Amino acid sequence: MLAALVAGALGWVGPYVIRRLPPSVDAGPETPSYQVLAGAPRLSAWLALGAGLLVTIVGTAVPSVLLPAWTVVCGVGIWLAYVDARTNLLPTRIVWPLYVATLAVVAVEAWLSGQPTIVVRAVIASAIAFAVFWVFWWVAELWRSGGFGFGDVRFAAPLGLVLGTGGDWAAPVGLYLGILIGGVVGLVLKARGHDDAFALGPWLLVGAVFGPVVSSVTG
Repeated sequence: MLAALVAGALGWVGPYVIRRLPPSVDAGPETPSYQVLAGAPRLSAWLALGAGLLVTIVGTAVPSVLLPAWTVVCGVGIWLAYVDARTNLLPTRIVWPLYVATLAVVAVEAWLSGQPTIVVRAVIASAIAFAVFWVFWWVAELWRSGGFGFGDVRFAAPLGLVLGTGGDWAAPVGLYLGILIGGVVGLVLKARGHDDAFALGPWLLVGAVFGPVVSSVTG
């Protein structure tokens, strides 16, 4: 309950942060500005609801000592999911501070639980996630430039970090689920005639949240 409330509070302030982001150099002529995005009706309420729901789902599968880091990732990650869904952009000015904040919270969790291996496992999982997604991006660039956004590579780092706290299988399962769900959505959109690029970030977040749930059931 507390984690859902804190995540919801983080989600609620999302529009205030988004509104203050500087314009992206990668934005196209038809990409809505961050100010326009932040002005969507009842956006704070929707982001708060989404963040609270996500952390509630992951809270069914991880111990309470690991929930603070997930609360940060869900509360801020919902901002990124929204921005990516509307613009196909994942702002670096949010992604990297999210990584630093998550790492700090994971370190505190490891200290409070007396298990330093938690932070070591998390950093390793994050590095592997970033490297794997970088390879995906590099291969995609060879095939068709712009086919895989580098923002997804950056976003994989904080997601891998928090997934790494949950055991050996949470990270690969969570990241694979995100790619799988995003791939299915992309195929459906293509079948319906949408040839434009689509946002993978929201599905990476959803896959990460369900990673510990699925790995706990199957493992």
